[in-house]
Amino acid sequence: GLASLAAVGYTAAKSFAGFSDFEQKMAAINTMVDISQPQLASLSDEILNLSTEIPQTASELASAEYQILSAGVKLSDSTTVLKLAAKAAIGGMTDTKTAVDVGTGVLNAYGKPISELGNVYDILFKTVKGGKTTFSELSQSIGGVLPSARAADVDFTEVAGAIATMTKAGIMTPHAVTALKGAIQALSAPTPE
Repeated sequence: GLASLAAVGYTAAKSFAGFSDFEQKMAAINTMVDISQPQLASLSDEILNLSTEIPQTASELASAEYQILSAGVKLSDSTTVLKLAAKAAIGGMTDTKTAVDVGTGVLNAYGKPISELGNVYDILFKTVKGGKTTFSELSQSIGGVLPSARAADVDFTEVAGAIATMTKAGIMTPHAVTALKGAIQALSAPTPE
């Protein structure tokens, strides 16, 4: 009787609060990219549908969508990036927002197109699997070495492999990234000879 009615009320309130949060995040997206109401409705539908396929709330996915657009991804490519990041998040045991940060960070640092994102996530998975690091640690640290690596023409695969090797040897991810950045800068610095 009363207990089940309270449970229904709690569930409805919780889902309403979640939907309200989702609507707020979609409004923030709309403010950032200034899209038409039909485009916003379509984007909202895509995110809601994705939340039924992937074990993350629509609100979490909308936050990740905001990050994607903030990273400079075109609206037309954003849901493709969101789907890839959400799947990478599951495999990398992290949230979609973290997967977005690390994936788009690599793309932006190397000037790679969105079509390379799947390959970037494959390389990141190999880094996590082959080393002693996580998507979250890579997201927080890897940006420190990417500009130097790109400037020195060091391929992302080599950067990721070096991080995997160093972390597997017991060096913590942020220290491995700092050491790698130092090595790349030292090797690419002009010498008196």
